[in-house]
Amino acid sequence: MLPSFLGMWECFYQAWELFDFEGNRPISSVRSSELFMAGVWCIVSGYLSYAVLDGLMVRWIVTYSTPATIVRMFSGACLNIAMIQAIYSVMSPGQAYLLHVWIFISCILTVAYIIQNFVTSNLALEHKSRSVDLYNIAVFAVVPVGIASFLTMISLLWSLMILRIDLEIPDRVF
Repeated sequence: MLPSFLGMWECFYQAWELFDFEGNRPISSVRSSELFMAGVWCIVSGYLSYAVLDGLMVRWIVTYSTPATIVRMFSGACLNIAMIQAIYSVMSPGQAYLLHVWIFISCILTVAYIIQNFVTSNLALEHKSRSVDLYNIAVFAVVPVGIASFLTMISLLWSLMILRIDLEIPDRVF
C-alpha cells in the first residue's frame, strides 16, 4: 500500500498547490481537479492492494507456517511495489498522465483481486470445488472502482465545463 499512499499524498499536495484561491489563473482548476481524481484512484489502488494481499494471507496462513507466510507477504508486497513503480515510470514520464496511470493500476489490481478470489475460493470446509464468489467481487472490487469512476466522470465533465467557459468557445453547430 506504500506506493498508493505516497501517490495519494503527492497528488493531493500538487492539487492543493495548483488550486487558485484568488481567481488569478482560470485554467489551473482543471489540472487541480485531475490531480485530485488521481489521488482518489490512488486510494482505490491502495485498497485493492490491501484486499489482494489480505485474501492471499488468509490462504497462506491456512496452508503454510507463520515464517513462510511472512516471507510470502513480504514478497507479494515487493512485487506490488515493483509493478506499480514500473507502470508509473513507463506510462507517466514527467508525471503528465497521473490519472491515466492510477486508473490502469486500479484495473490491474481489480483483475488480481478476481484471480485471488478464485484461488482462495476452496478454503470453505463445506465444498472443495473452486468457484468465483460474485458477491465478494461485486462488493469489494467493483463498488470502489465504480464509485471512483463515477466521481472521475463528474470531475471530468466539470473540467470540460470550466475549459469551455475559460476559453469562451461559442456554441456553434458544425
